[in-house]
Amino acid sequence: MNNRKYEYLMKRYIRMPGVKYFFEKWHGKRDARQNQLCPAGEDYTTPAIESKVSCFDSHVDGIYLRTALTEEPMISEAHALITELGIVTAPVKDGGGDNPEEVRRQMEIAAARRNANAERMKQILIRLSAIRAESDMVDQMLLHYIGRAEGILNSRISKYWRGVLVVSQENHKTF
Repeated sequence: MNNRKYEYLMKRYIRMPGVKYFFEKWHGKRDARQNQLCPAGEDYTTPAIESKVSCFDSHVDGIYLRTALTEEPMISEAHALITELGIVTAPVKDGGGDNPEEVRRQMEIAAARRNANAERMKQILIRLSAIRAESDMVDQMLLHYIGRAEGILNSRISKYWRGVLVVSQENHKTF
């Protein structure tokens, strides 16, 4: 596997556009003081949280798009191999005719074709299993990356809500 091919997934730190770390609690306090809380069903949200989630979703969509574009040659190769596998596994007809010499020659050709098809089928299956292994590895890398990114987003939203709750508690104590 080409390591440069997936280097965008292997970054040490996950950086998501629109999601800052340092001032999350302060932003939560500011938004709570400005009454930015909006009901969302049984829960509450704010424009800042909606913006962060939207940025996260677009970041994940971009990762999926880059991965799909990177994997396009491998997918095309797998498609071509599967098509060839269908052709190779088609039954080979034995020759027929009235002349016994021609029948024997056609049967030898058919046997040689079956042997060549069996060998090519082994090669195709080996390559398809290698493609599947590489695809599974990329899938696991994506799951790991997105899991880490979700953890960071949830941590930052939690810090934001801490700021909102501090203001809520301050307002509650004044009454």
